[in-house]
Amino acid sequence: MNFDLSVIDVTSIVGVLGVIAFVVAVIVQMTKSIPLIVKIPTQLYAIILSQIVTLVAFFGYANYSNFAVKWYYVALVIFSGFVVAMVATDGWASVKTLWNRFTAGTTE
Repeated sequence: MNFDLSVIDVTSIVGVLGVIAFVVAVIVQMTKSIPLIVKIPTQLYAIILSQIVTLVAFFGYANYSNFAVKWYYVALVIFSGFVVAMVATDGWASVKTLWNRFTAGTTE
């Protein structure tokens, strides 16, 4: 196994997860005031939406690339959906906290 290829694959996966997290965050912010969705907690809505978007993206890529989907791929994609939800909901708050800590000296 070529190490350079593995690093490129991991970098690509992290980049795709970041894009998916951004898409989920935008969709959640734009749709959370819809009357039916306002009854659902935002964190739960983000988790459900993250799972849907991540699974659709994976199966779309699998169909495009013509590779066989194995059960452990799906399990890892479901786990990745939770990571996407965490980044989409808490990621910006964490970045803002770090920014404040290193620029203004506050830790809010």
